[in-house]
Amino acid sequence: MLNSLSILGIVFALVLFLIAFSAIILYIAFRVKEALREEGKRGVTVVKVAFLIGTLFLAGGGLYFFGRVITQTPISTVTPTPTATPKPTTTPLPSPTPTPSLPLPTITETPTPSETEKPRLTLTVTYPSRVRIRSKFTVTFTIINPTETTVHDVTIHLSMLLEQFSVESSSHKLVGNVIEVGEAPPGTIICQLNLISPTKPTKAHETVTLTYREMSKPITQEIEIAVTGKP
Repeated sequence: MLNSLSILGIVFALVLFLIAFSAIILYIAFRVKEALREEGKRGVTVVKVAFLIGTLFLAGGGLYFFGRVITQTPISTVTPTPTATPKPTTTPLPSPTPTPSLPLPTITETPTPSETEKPRLTLTVTYPSRVRIRSKFTVTFTIINPTETTVHDVTIHLSMLLEQFSVESSSHKLVGNVIEVGEAPPGTIICQLNLISPTKPTKAHETVTLTYREMSKPITQEIEIAVTGKP
């Protein structure tokens, strides 16, 4: 508000000064014109004109110094002091106390002793289904152990076959009607039994049984041989 009043006062004073200065100029110009028109001595006229011109320069000088004063006088400005806005005080929240983590219980699984897998052998019997009387032929027993474990006390049991046919030779030990193979390591075992057919036609039916110590149940194989021809 004070700045606006100061500016208005300066403008008003400047306007009044310009009006007064214009009036003086007009008056001096008018007097110079009248002085030039009046008849008189040349010296008096020169003096009048010089006086009027001097007055004009004096007025111009006054205007010049007045302008300098106006331009050099600083306008006092009242700068409002900014009001400091109080900052809200932030109270730090207390950090939560870490809860000690309890160790999780460790569950140890005790392996249940599994039942040892028992090896299982396979048996294949190769024989002629028909032979003539008083002829020689071979019955082949093929035992396969597909596991990595050696099987013990392997035997092949026969019944009617050895009663109807005569034994010529055997690749393994023959005790009665039992062929003792013994141990069967991983792999294949071939057992051969050489027989001689009877002297009259007949038909032999045999159940071959394979047994061993680690078996869960015996392995059986059915064979049938027909003896033909005239006595």
